[in-house]
Amino acid sequence: MTQKQIDAYLRLMDPQILEERTHQDKSGVYGIAQRPAGYQSNHIEGSSLTPEQTADLFETGTREQDQTAVRVKDVENLSGHFRMLNEALKTIHRRLHRI
Repeated sequence: MTQKQIDAYLRLMDPQILEERTHQDKSGVYGIAQRPAGYQSNHIEGSSLTPEQTADLFETGTREQDQTAVRVKDVENLSGHFRMLNEALKTIHRRLHRI
Protein backbone atom coordinates (compact mmCIF):
# COMPACT_ATOMS: atom_id res chain seq x y z
CA MET A 1 0.00 0.00 0.00
CA THR A 2 1.43 3.38 -0.95
CA GLN A 3 1.52 6.36 1.39
CA LYS A 4 -1.05 8.08 -0.83
CA GLN A 5 -3.43 5.11 -0.42
CA ILE A 6 -2.85 5.04 3.34
CA ASP A 7 -3.57 8.78 3.58
CA ALA A 8 -6.78 8.36 1.56
CA TYR A 9 -7.92 5.50 3.81
CA LEU A 10 -7.15 7.46 6.96
CA ARG A 11 -9.10 10.47 5.65
CA LEU A 12 -12.14 8.22 5.21
CA MET A 13 -11.80 6.70 8.69
CA ASP A 14 -10.80 9.90 10.48
CA PRO A 15 -14.25 11.49 11.02
CA GLN A 16 -15.94 8.28 12.15
CA ILE A 17 -13.26 7.04 14.54
CA LEU A 18 -12.81 10.50 16.08
CA GLU A 19 -16.56 10.88 16.53
CA GLU A 20 -16.76 7.48 18.21
CA ARG A 21 -13.78 8.24 20.46
CA THR A 22 -15.20 11.63 21.43
CA HIS A 23 -18.55 10.11 22.39
CA GLN A 24 -16.99 6.97 23.88
CA ASP A 25 -18.93 4.86 21.37
CA LYS A 26 -17.11 1.57 21.74
CA SER A 27 -19.34 -0.39 19.37
CA GLY A 28 -17.82 0.73 16.07
CA VAL A 29 -14.44 1.21 14.44
CA TYR A 30 -12.95 2.79 17.56
CA GLY A 31 -13.79 -0.29 19.65
CA ILE A 32 -12.67 -2.63 16.90
CA ALA A 33 -9.32 -0.85 16.87
CA GLN A 34 -8.86 -0.72 20.65
CA ARG A 35 -9.87 -4.20 21.84
CA PRO A 36 -7.68 -6.48 19.69
CA ALA A 37 -4.82 -3.99 19.52
CA GLY A 38 -4.84 -3.68 23.32
CA TYR A 39 -4.87 -7.42 23.76
CA GLN A 40 -2.09 -8.04 21.22
CA SER A 41 0.11 -5.25 22.55
CA ASN A 42 -0.13 -6.50 26.11
CA HIS A 43 0.12 -10.16 25.13
CA ILE A 44 3.47 -9.43 23.45
CA GLU A 45 4.64 -7.96 26.76
CA GLY A 46 3.62 -11.12 28.64
CA SER A 47 0.23 -10.01 29.93
CA SER A 48 -2.01 -12.66 31.47
CA LEU A 49 -5.22 -10.90 30.41
CA THR A 50 -7.51 -12.83 28.07
CA PRO A 51 -9.18 -11.20 25.06
CA GLU A 52 -12.45 -11.23 27.04
CA GLN A 53 -10.87 -9.52 30.06
CA THR A 54 -9.28 -6.96 27.75
CA ALA A 55 -12.67 -6.25 26.15
CA ASP A 56 -14.34 -5.90 29.58
CA LEU A 57 -11.69 -3.45 30.74
CA PHE A 58 -12.09 -1.41 27.55
CA GLU A 59 -15.90 -1.47 27.60
CA THR A 60 -16.57 -0.83 31.28
CA GLY A 61 -13.28 -0.29 33.06
CA THR A 62 -14.00 -3.43 35.10
CA ARG A 63 -13.89 -7.17 34.62
CA GLU A 64 -17.40 -8.58 34.50
CA GLN A 65 -16.84 -11.97 32.84
CA ASP A 66 -15.20 -13.80 35.73
CA GLN A 67 -13.66 -13.36 39.12
CA THR A 68 -10.16 -14.67 38.37
CA ALA A 69 -7.29 -12.61 39.69
CA VAL A 70 -5.26 -10.50 37.30
CA ARG A 71 -1.97 -8.72 37.77
CA VAL A 72 -2.31 -5.01 38.48
CA LYS A 73 0.63 -4.36 36.15
CA ASP A 74 -1.30 -5.98 33.27
CA VAL A 75 -4.23 -3.62 33.87
CA GLU A 76 -1.90 -0.62 34.10
CA ASN A 77 -0.20 -1.59 30.83
CA LEU A 78 -3.56 -2.05 29.12
CA SER A 79 -4.73 1.37 30.30
CA GLY A 80 -1.51 2.83 28.92
CA HIS A 81 -2.16 1.16 25.58
CA PHE A 82 -5.67 2.62 25.39
CA ARG A 83 -4.27 6.11 26.12
CA MET A 84 -1.49 5.60 23.55
CA LEU A 85 -3.96 4.70 20.79
CA ASN A 86 -6.06 7.75 21.65
CA GLU A 87 -2.95 9.93 21.30
CA ALA A 88 -2.08 8.22 18.01
CA LEU A 89 -5.57 8.98 16.68
CA LYS A 90 -5.18 12.65 17.63
CA THR A 91 -1.77 12.75 15.92
CA ILE A 92 -3.15 11.16 12.74
CA HIS A 93 -6.03 13.64 12.76
CA ARG A 94 -3.65 16.61 13.06
CA ARG A 95 -1.40 15.21 10.32
CA LEU A 96 -4.30 14.61 7.92
CA HIS A 97 -5.53 18.14 8.30
CA ARG A 98 -2.10 19.56 7.43
CA ILE A 99 -1.77 17.55 4.21
